Amino acid sequence: VCAATCDFTTIQSAIDDTGVFDGDTLTVWGTFTENVIVDKSLTIQSSVTYSNLNGGFDITAPSVTISGFYITGGFPKNNPGSSLNGKHKAGIWLYGDNAVINNNYITSIAGENGQDTPDDGNGGTGGQAYGIYIEANSATISSDNIISAIQGGHGGTGKLLCHKYGGGGGPAYGIYLKSSNS
Repeated sequence: VCAATCDFTTIQSAIDDTGVFDGDTLTVWGTFTENVIVDKSLTIQSSVTYSNLNGGFDITAPSVTISGFYITGGFPKNNPGSSLNGKHKAGIWLYGDNAVINNNYITSIAGENGQDTPDDGNGGTGGQAYGIYIEANSATISSDNIISAIQGGHGGTGKLLCHKYGGGGGPAYGIYLKSSNS
């Protein structure tokens, strides 16, 4: 996979190809702007020190390896509750078991800001930010990753009538482990 002149010019198009199967390795180089959903058991690795990904990974398949990426911007997901809430973002959302996440540089991930209330009410809460978010995984390995500049979104402004409040700011986490079996 490369940015031009390859069989695949996006990581997602390679994953989605009917000729790519569980257990395959995708070798990547270049700069990509996309949010990548990994729903096959793949190794996705850079052929250079870091391939750039402006976006993030959402890993739902088991036995996935992600290695050698410079990840910025984050993959957005909805923040439950009010439509005024800012979206959560992560460099890597990890839901699949037995993943290996190594040799990545994850930086400049910010939750979206909450919106100001247009009427009398509270402002939206800021989105949370994660370098790596891990949920319900067993034997997940994260090593040799650098994570920096992770920032939650700011809360939106509430109207002052009836003592309404601005939304809270979203927290930020380098590595967040929601649940794990090991």
